[in-house]
Amino acid sequence: MLNIITNNPFRILGVYSNAKPAEIVSNCDDMEAYLSIGQSVSFDLDLNNLIPSVVRTTSSVSNAKKQINLPKDKLKHALFWFVKDSSSEHAMNYLKNGDFDNANSVFEIEDSFATRINKAVIALIQNDLGVAIANVTELIHDYDDLGLRDNFIKAICGDAFSITEEELAHLFIDTLLGEKDASELKDLFQDHGVSQDDDDYLTQKAVDELISKINAKIAKAKAVERDDASANLRVGKVLMNNTKSDLAAVKDLLGESDMKYQMLADDLANTILQCGINYYNNTDDDDDIDNVMVLQKYACEIAVGKLCKDRCNKNLAILEKKKVEKSIEADVSFIANQLQAFQTKSDTIDNARNLVDDCKPHLVSIKNQLGSQNDTYLQISSAVANNALGMIVSVVNNAQNISSSPNSISSHITNIVDLESKIDSAINVMNLIGDLDMTSAERSHYDTNKSSLNNIKSHVDSAISSIPILTNSSVSSTSSSSSNSDDSNWGCIIWIIVALVVGAVGWAIVESWVGLIIGVFIVLAIYGKVN
Repeated sequence: MLNIITNNPFRILGVYSNAKPAEIVSNCDDMEAYLSIGQSVSFDLDLNNLIPSVVRTTSSVSNAKKQINLPKDKLKHALFWFVKDSSSEHAMNYLKNGDFDNANSVFEIEDSFATRINKAVIALIQNDLGVAIANVTELIHDYDDLGLRDNFIKAICGDAFSITEEELAHLFIDTLLGEKDASELKDLFQDHGVSQDDDDYLTQKAVDELISKINAKIAKAKAVERDDASANLRVGKVLMNNTKSDLAAVKDLLGESDMKYQMLADDLANTILQCGINYYNNTDDDDDIDNVMVLQKYACEIAVGKLCKDRCNKNLAILEKKKVEKSIEADVSFIANQLQAFQTKSDTIDNARNLVDDCKPHLVSIKNQLGSQNDTYLQISSAVANNALGMIVSVVNNAQNISSSPNSISSHITNIVDLESKIDSAINVMNLIGDLDMTSAERSHYDTNKSSLNNIKSHVDSAISSIPILTNSSVSSTSSSSSNSDDSNWGCIIWIIVALVVGAVGWAIVESWVGLIIGVFIVLAIYGKVN
């Protein structure tokens, strides 16, 4: 129940709002006499069965008299208390028994300022503010020109006092605003009131009230020390959560294009943003980015002005970048360590393969976070590919050098076979490397080396396929029935085959008949010295 009903000065004085001064003085004298000897006093209008019991003291009685000294103050309180007319006492008898229906039926007999006010007071006692608003606003604005407003003013303040319709309406509204939120009243007036001017006045009041509440919370947040990380995070979240509904209400009332709304929204966005920045710059929390992102995203959502929006979006972009960097930090660190260790390892095909196999899951993780076309991801993936490729090239080049260096024929053949094996393994790893994403430059480098490796393999395969001793498994070196002549013939044949093999390798290496001829002559010269 409204306090202006419970502690209405007219109720404390035990009179109707249009009581004569002499009646008020008489009641005051009675109360002072009883109170001076410590006894309570009551009146018919107390209605303690319907309204919380009135408390009378020397101080409260004195204060009640002061509250109705001025005509405007009398009108203010008269809008919320019973007016005496020919039907009042009859209705009061019903109210004393808690019979609201019959009391209201008495006031329905005629339409006057008194019945309007009395029905409004009954509605307020029943906490039906809508009905009260309907009756009082009809009295104030008096659109049917029944003289309701003028008669009410004269009954309370006499003929000498005047007040405009707008002033009286604002007096009624402002009194209610002392106990109810403007937003709530605005809705009630729109549903039960009779004046657009009242609605507009309440809209402005509601806006001012909401803005005042939000500004108070903004000021509280700004007062927090900047280097207190936890306090900034806490107050930032409180500011965000506790202003959402109020900001939305201001937006609904004014519209997003209204300058007053834009200034409020931008100030709120900047404050929340700054709380997040202060927290992030001074915290060691592991989940700092996730914590601050909540604030920064909301700041971006409510910002309206370009400068504010740009600032919010810039900070959010920085955080999102840091979040991605943090999400790939472990994977990047793993790959970096693998590449560092790789530099000290010997050149083998297996080491190259292991580098690719070990790094690939982490590359996939980075790719999922950054995207396949991200420059950072492509540089990291290319580094893995380049290192593995470099080792493969080194292994193959070394094998080629060994196979082409002067040595015994048997070792030479062994080296050729070893070269073939290394090339096959190298090609397998090259295919694994080819599955990695690379920059365009690294991809070109890779394609060139892969093509060269395939050419070498083709030449080596051709050379080896022409060696009968390696391809014909039926040749036996353990026959004991051969004659010396046969041994001599076989020896000759073997040296000729070796000459052809070495020549073929020479052809594969220098891609010229010169290599073939030189290889044959070298072997035949050795054969001549042996025999």
